[in-house]
Parts: sequence; C-alpha cells; structure tokens
Amino acid sequence: MSADTHKYGYSVKGTSVVLFRSLQLRRHAVRFSFFLFEKKKRGESGKRKKKLWISLVYFFATDWSGGIYATSTLAGSRPGGLIAATWAALMCVGQDGYRDTANKVMAAVKKMRKGIEETKGIKLMGDPKMSILAFESADSNINIFHVSGAMSVRGWALNNCQYPDCAHICVTRNNMHKADKFVQDITESVAEVRNDPSKYKMSQRNFNKNFKKIIDIFIGALVEGVSSIFFFYMTIIFEKNILAKKK
Repeated sequence: MSADTHKYGYSVKGTSVVLFRSLQLRRHAVRFSFFLFEKKKRGESGKRKKKLWISLVYFFATDWSGGIYATSTLAGSRPGGLIAATWAALMCVGQDGYRDTANKVMAAVKKMRKGIEETKGIKLMGDPKMSILAFESADSNINIFHVSGAMSVRGWALNNCQYPDCAHICVTRNNMHKADKFVQDITESVAEVRNDPSKYKMSQRNFNKNFKKIIDIFIGALVEGVSSIFFFYMTIIFEKNILAKKK
C-alpha cells in the first residue's frame, strides 16, 4: 500500500511511503533479473548475454565509477529532516487525532455533498465515497469555470478540470470546519453566474490560456529534444562520411 504522508498525514512533501504487510512480501519487491542480449562486435559470433537486475523499491548501481551505490528508494537518498518532520507529525496527531479528523472530514463531505445536490444549475459527478467532490454544470447557461471564479472571489481554491468541464474540491483538515460556508457560497456563486454570465468570463480564459501555455511548453520541449537528437546523429554521420573519404 502506498501512502502520501503530506496529504492526510499532514506532513511535508517528499515523504511518501510504500508499506508491506510482511518482510516476505517486501523481499519479492526488492529486485528481479533479466537477460539482455547484445550484438557482438565485428569478428565475434553469436550474441553476448548480459544479466541485468531491476529493483522495484531500492536502487542499486554496482558498476558506477565511484563504487557501489544503493539507496532505499527509487528517488535516491532523502534528507533526514523530512523523515524527522514526518515522524513528528505522526506522533503529534496520533491515531486518535487521525481518526477524529477523518470523522470530521467525512461529516463535512456529507454536508457539502448535500449542498451541491440541492443547488440548481450544477450536479454532483459520480457517487464519491471519500473526500473529493466534483461537480459540473447542469444548465447550458451556467459555465462551471465561471462558478469556480465566483468561488475564488469568496476565498475558495477549486481545481478546474476538463473532459468533461468540471470543478472539484478536496475536503481536508484545513477546510472541514467551513462546510456551511461552502454550501452558502456555492449557492450564491451559481446564482451570480446565472444572473450575469459574463462577469467571471476571465476564469474561462485563464483556464484555456494556462492549458495552451502548458501545451506550447510541451511541444517546444519535444521539438527541441527531437531536433537535438537529429543534429546529434547527423553530426556523427557527417563525421563518419568525412573519415571514410579521407581513407
């Protein structure tokens, strides 16, 4: 089981863990081997067989020029401060604290879910069992991103999504005490967008603009990477042709 301790563990980022029920199960995740067949050099017959070890949890480098290097995570070594901070958070909150927080979070989810379902113009997506609530527009005259913009003015930071267009909120220890305010604000936001559909149109533009920016960056990086590889191999081919002509 994997757990992100920076989320509902209320610790810092970079401390996620993978948990095993027993040491026996953990041993199965340590590493496995496979053979890689490489084409032999000119003059050699057949193929050379190379055994490689792959780890699912640990990282091993046995042929590094600096010697043998191994870490207990794929991400490499972790600062001791992160581990200490996580341990402190776990000990500070404790089992009773986490249980109490979970109960309060789910009570808030129940109240906020009911508020969304009773607000005309939007509808809850799916049948959420945990602490994330997503909702979309149920009225062609209401843009869900405009509703999200109206909510941001009221102090809420909703996550805008697409396919389909929707917004969602993650209920946590930070906002579980504001369930009543959420219900009031979402009702007012939908009514405001219905009365003035163009008031928060910048929310839609910003979402599209940011998405386009991400796409442009990705395409730019892809083109740059492909170009670099292309010119790298073209340089090698060019050099080989020159050497061949000299011979």
